[in-house]
Amino acid sequence: MIHRIERLRKLGRNGLVALAGLAGILLLAGPSSRAATCPPASGEELLGGVPAVASDAGCGVQEGKAIRVALGELPLPSIVPDGIVPVAEAAERPRLPPLVIQIFSATSGVAAHPHAEARVPFGYKLIGGGARVDYNGAGNILTASYPMGRRWIADSKDHDISDPAIITAYAIGLFDPFNRWDVQVRQSTSAVAPHPTASVSVPFGYVMTGGGARVDYAGNGNLLTASFPSSRRTWEARSKDHIHPDPASITAYVIGIRARNGARGPRMIIASATTGVAAHPSGTVSVGFPFQISGGGAIDNWTGAGNLLTAIYPSSPSTWTAAGKDHEVSDPANLTIYAIGLAR
Repeated sequence: MIHRIERLRKLGRNGLVALAGLAGILLLAGPSSRAATCPPASGEELLGGVPAVASDAGCGVQEGKAIRVALGELPLPSIVPDGIVPVAEAAERPRLPPLVIQIFSATSGVAAHPHAEARVPFGYKLIGGGARVDYNGAGNILTASYPMGRRWIADSKDHDISDPAIITAYAIGLFDPFNRWDVQVRQSTSAVAPHPTASVSVPFGYVMTGGGARVDYAGNGNLLTASFPSSRRTWEARSKDHIHPDPASITAYVIGIRARNGARGPRMIIASATTGVAAHPSGTVSVGFPFQISGGGAIDNWTGAGNLLTAIYPSSPSTWTAAGKDHEVSDPANLTIYAIGLAR
């Protein structure tokens, strides 16, 4: 029988040692130029698909050649270099499913309180979304941008001063026709208050992809001032009554995904940027390649009477845009804009 450790260590000084094959093949690739292919035995699989190297005479125990030994005969920690993953372990590691993301949109008609719903097609799962108001007069302000089943809902309203407008809802979908991803939506509702705040987190083991907010007002109106990721797992929503008292509750929504096969990931980043101070602040933030937008939000950082959100939406597959405005009473402010990006 081959002297196991001493001989293998001697050979390893001039060659690369790689463990390959569930039956146990040890590759010792050295400087020899007279190499031929040593075919694996039945049922064996070589690391990375690379065949063993042998001499003309066959698979002998020589420098630059290959040997076969049973795994049970080798003290693996002494012959497997750092960074080499045993084939059996690598084979068992699950692979992340495909990550194909697309943005869908739908636009309302002109109304004082416009409403729009964007739906992802069959085969897609909703993982994020946004809303944008197009107004021409005094202003029309967001009151809701949130998920409901396969739809993203967007609502807004004029306030005190008539200004009918249109609203566009954006739904961000993950293509998953074979149901390889588990998508979870969680929500939390605040108590009734003039300036309500709510937050909610994804379950452990899930990657946050986006979130939303919905104000439940009953009188003059309570208007969105923030819908954003406050951490890598948590979404926060804020609103306020404006000029006229109207306490309300607000609901925060968060969406998380996890591969059903147990694979870790996907990778997630949160990019952010803060605009300059303005009466009508706006700005855009981008996620770099290879990340794709899965969601986003913004905080309107008002300090006086109030500056209110009019847009939080995906402006391209890699950018997120937000806008706000003061209303009736001057209150210049800045926006902090967030974009969530996913990659395999």
